[in-house]
Amino acid sequence: MRVLFALGILALLAAIAAGSGYFWFQREFEEPAGGGADEVVTLEIPEGTGFPAVAGLLAEKGLIRAAKPFVYYARYREADRSVKAGWYEIPTALTPAEVLSLLVEGPNLYDRITLPEGLWLAESIALLANGLQLDSLVLDSLARSPGFQAARELPGPTLEGYLYPETYHFGRGVDEEAVLSHLARQFHAFWNDVRRARAEELGMSVAAVTTLASIVEAEAVIDEERARIAAVFHNRLDRGMLLQADPTVQYARGNRKKLYYRHLEIDSPYNTYRYGGLPPSPICSPGAAAMHATLYPLEGCRDLYFVAARDGSGRHTFSRTIREHNRAREEAARESKSP
Repeated sequence: MRVLFALGILALLAAIAAGSGYFWFQREFEEPAGGGADEVVTLEIPEGTGFPAVAGLLAEKGLIRAAKPFVYYARYREADRSVKAGWYEIPTALTPAEVLSLLVEGPNLYDRITLPEGLWLAESIALLANGLQLDSLVLDSLARSPGFQAARELPGPTLEGYLYPETYHFGRGVDEEAVLSHLARQFHAFWNDVRRARAEELGMSVAAVTTLASIVEAEAVIDEERARIAAVFHNRLDRGMLLQADPTVQYARGNRKKLYYRHLEIDSPYNTYRYGGLPPSPICSPGAAAMHATLYPLEGCRDLYFVAARDGSGRHTFSRTIREHNRAREEAARESKSP
């Protein structure tokens, strides 16, 4: 009888211990450490941080109750080696179990930045530096480094034309090399097998297409005119004519101010009024639309000239002969003088 009583007491104590353990576990990992307060904690997990140190950071920020039990819990879930470095915004209303899941998913605090089409390299660098709190001198040095470009299989001689225009989301605290490397990867991603094959059909390299596309980007204002403008430049190249593209002279000058006839005499390989063929490298960062137009110019187009309308519409008048072109220029000049 006494034996049965003792066994009953032991069973009761075990049940109490098990129940206490369950309630401890539930409180420790399945209830918010901050009591459900509606706040958000910003936290950085540096690259190479061990999980015990991560747990220490979380405890310090009040996102978990204690570091050591959290380490054991993460090991139990086989998640202690899956936490990703970076910046996080973590609501204090999350339970420690949910916090761990978030850290496994990866950083959720990003800086959003958009690189518009048509920027010069210096403009892109300034935008990246200001938007991502980066060092513009480091960015510029990398962008002009032959070694950096060679390692990423970019034609060079700088990253001019190869910082792919797009909207990007970078983890807070990203460095200069990582940003430029990511942009370079986006450029390569554009050049799939189909587009590379098309460039070969045109007898052009990736660098040549990008260079011509940068001129198309700088000239075209209206989307529907891109393929026609690209066709004009293709036609002129095929006939051995000078491209005579104003944006190349502006690039040679180093500014986008109004051009006068004297500027067309600038001695620069980028001045397509003086030097035949394509410039040595792109003059800006062309977007996907300009690249596509350059790869697929308007079929059947025989135009060799175009002149911009002076009405602010961004449209152009296209011509096949120099006589037609001169008339179009005179008409545009008259329109600009009319009240």
